[in-house]
Amino acid sequence: MTLTVQFYTIVSMMLMGVFVGAAVDTYGRFMHPSRWSIALFFSDILFWIVQGLLIFFVLLKVNEGEIRFYVFLALICGFAMYRALFQRLFNHVLNILIRFFNAFIRGAVKVVNTIILNPVKFTFRLLFRILIFFGGGFVAFGLFITRLLGSIMKWFGRFIWHFTPDFVKKQLEKVAGIPKVVQNKIKKWIDRF
Repeated sequence: MTLTVQFYTIVSMMLMGVFVGAAVDTYGRFMHPSRWSIALFFSDILFWIVQGLLIFFVLLKVNEGEIRFYVFLALICGFAMYRALFQRLFNHVLNILIRFFNAFIRGAVKVVNTIILNPVKFTFRLLFRILIFFGGGFVAFGLFITRLLGSIMKWFGRFIWHFTPDFVKKQLEKVAGIPKVVQNKIKKWIDRF
């Protein structure tokens, strides 16, 4: 391995140490390990596997994957450099970006609610109220017509009843009792069960 390749390896591993430090802070900011869970355990393992694969990928591109002692020293130096020099700045920028994206998402949700959802809700409420209004009006009108027709037929039936001959009235009274007899038989049959 030439001197320039070794130099590139040291610089790239120091930068990867800085990257790992930033990734650890970002991961810790989003995962909130307030209590232990199996999902957090597997997430931590997956995080470190991904970090190891990224470091090895960079090492593979820089010096064809040769691992030497100074590679680990460069990673540790890069991580320490991040902690000493860049951690405060990075966390500050990360918090600003998180607040910006939260505000952006809240604004987008408000815009969607204002432009799309609220007019749709208003339209459905209006249509529902119109249907209730007209439906109630139709029901009231139907009840009025039914009562009107019922009273007209009742009046007409009484009028005709006065002019009906007596022998027809006796036959109709016999027939009129049949539904009552059927109803009584059904009640008795149901009472048996």
